[in-house]
Amino acid sequence: MGDEECVDCHEDEAEVHARTLHGKVDFEKWKTEGKGCESCHGPGSAHSKEAEDSETPKQIIAFKEEAPKGRMNVCLQCHRRDREREDFRRSEHAMSQIPCDECHQIHQAGVREAALKRSAPGLCYTCHIRIQAEFNLPERHKVPEGVIDCSDCHTAHSAANRVQLRREKDEACFNCHSELRGPWVFEHLSVYVEGCTICHKPHGSNNRHLLNYQEVASLCLQCHPNTPAFHNMRAIAGNFRNCTHCHVNIHGSNVSHVFFE
Repeated sequence: MGDEECVDCHEDEAEVHARTLHGKVDFEKWKTEGKGCESCHGPGSAHSKEAEDSETPKQIIAFKEEAPKGRMNVCLQCHRRDREREDFRRSEHAMSQIPCDECHQIHQAGVREAALKRSAPGLCYTCHIRIQAEFNLPERHKVPEGVIDCSDCHTAHSAANRVQLRREKDEACFNCHSELRGPWVFEHLSVYVEGCTICHKPHGSNNRHLLNYQEVASLCLQCHPNTPAFHNMRAIAGNFRNCTHCHVNIHGSNVSHVFFE
């Protein structure tokens, strides 16, 4: 049918679409393949014919009425040319039936080159309300302040891991905290096996080191409940000294198997 006939009825949509990333793409391959309105909305001839007799013609893919999987499949006709997007079908977002147009603008000029409906973290908070609450805690990674972004750690498309981290396991943390990477002569076994989140909350906490417990000793006792008290763990003035006053190099050490300095 061709885009020209679509524009006869959908003039406003076409004008806005021309200012979007999709509208500005000028690939020679797209021209030879005839990419246009019907590439996403399907053959329009029956829709056009029905429009002559009805104010609400159907016979075409209308994204608002299409099931999530169908909407994703339309986008993935073109957006499948790299590994991350190829993995998208197996990602948590896709498995949860969250289609592309929940986050991306199709016919309107969105935020940045990704045509997002909103910028992060606001866009992510639309669904991840609990995470937003964690970022309101006293201590947090500086996402609300704009120092870092959700996408510095996470990718919306990958299926490499359940929480869609850009890097496997602790590598997302070590990207910034490289001094804690190791390897160490004496590894802290729980950290080595379970990873950073066995002790730390990645988004926000009431503890200034983003620990899972407000008190350091409470955290340590989760793995070391039967550790004998070899000494009175109180300072001369009577103030409690927590475990890390002595076990300073708690992430790992090259000199002490009990992580002393």
